[in-house]
Amino acid sequence: MEFYTISMADKTDSSEKVAQHHTNMVTKLGGLFATNSSQWHSIRSQFETLGHITTADMGHVKCMFDLCKCLKANGIIHYGRYKTLRDVLCTQHVEAGHIIDTYTKLINQENEGKGRENNDEPQPMFSGRNSADRKRKQGPSGDRDQGDESKPSNEKRIKVDEEDRRYQFRKQMDNTHDARIIDVWTRARHAVGRIRGSLSTGTGIRVGTKYILTAYHVAADITKQNKSDEVDWSKLDSEQVWIEFHFPKNSASHKFYFEPELIAGDQDLDFALLELKPASFEIPKPLAKFRKPDNSQLFALLGHPAKPNSEIMQFDSNIELFDLDADENSNRRGYMMKDDKENSGYEGIRDKRKVLFDCWVQHGASGSPGIVMRNDDEEPICTLMLVRGFPEQAFSENSDIPHDKMIEQGVTMEAIAKKIDSMGKSAKSLKIDIFGEHFP
Repeated sequence: MEFYTISMADKTDSSEKVAQHHTNMVTKLGGLFATNSSQWHSIRSQFETLGHITTADMGHVKCMFDLCKCLKANGIIHYGRYKTLRDVLCTQHVEAGHIIDTYTKLINQENEGKGRENNDEPQPMFSGRNSADRKRKQGPSGDRDQGDESKPSNEKRIKVDEEDRRYQFRKQMDNTHDARIIDVWTRARHAVGRIRGSLSTGTGIRVGTKYILTAYHVAADITKQNKSDEVDWSKLDSEQVWIEFHFPKNSASHKFYFEPELIAGDQDLDFALLELKPASFEIPKPLAKFRKPDNSQLFALLGHPAKPNSEIMQFDSNIELFDLDADENSNRRGYMMKDDKENSGYEGIRDKRKVLFDCWVQHGASGSPGIVMRNDDEEPICTLMLVRGFPEQAFSENSDIPHDKMIEQGVTMEAIAKKIDSMGKSAKSLKIDIFGEHFP
């Protein structure tokens, strides 16, 4: 049996003022994010992708209090130390940073007062251990005189069973990731932009030498001055139509304009290729690696939903493909199909060139790329592009369709490549420009 000691003065967690400051902060942060919003879903997804909460944790994280409790239990945040929390929340709402900074200052002021009063460094007590072992267990910040076995009077001794000792100096769960994945996601983010038109916005993907890939309906809509207008590709030349890439978010973004023509596209498959005009500044590097979607692999969507702030890119991670024919999906299939026929509002749901999945990024996110999660490559791998959701009526302004009746659809990169390849000799070179040796 081994004994450890915990300084009672060190337990600033037990300070009523500190705890109250923390509670007030979490309450205000929770007020910024509705738990049914895409922002909240993106926050949870980011923490999971970073390895700060596990998939099992996700089932219990229903609100901001749950999230902060989980992050604290996992050693990610502590009273007065909220950097990781701040970094993620500020991607969704700048006010979150102001709230965290305010309460961090209050908590640190309270802790500094306690420190001056109690000299409250935690003092582990070891019995029958050599100095090397003592240093290892104290950690790099331990500076107690190794010969002094005296203990402050405000410490209490806690017995720790031998079998539990391994958990005293490390987290119980390994949440580490290959850090190269950060570079992969950075490259993917740089290749995704927000398309702007007079009436609508959408998402575009940098591909090939000078092209933007997006949904056909996004490209068509940005040519219109009024909703009733016919599609006029020459209007792509308008100064009110452009794509911009936000990296980092607070930098001055350049506007890239389009040539006044549709380079390639298909309304049924719902994809369009637009050509960028020459610019005086460097265009972002394209996505250059592609793959067929795989039911065994998770993917993430990067896009710019129209609301509430389309300039802020949303990251929706750990998405899995939905198998319409699987037995476990029979209940949901009943909403979408009857006697092997597509129900009203679900026309096109069985298109074999497209795949189905559940996601949160919706309005304005058409054109978002699906990027493979946790690949071993150094470059992002794109498998699909979000194009629409079902049922059709679910995406009107005042719809109230249950989530289990809703499903999103993406066109595969393979289907786009094959369609371009079938458009003639010149289109074959275009296909190679974009997809290289993928999908021969």
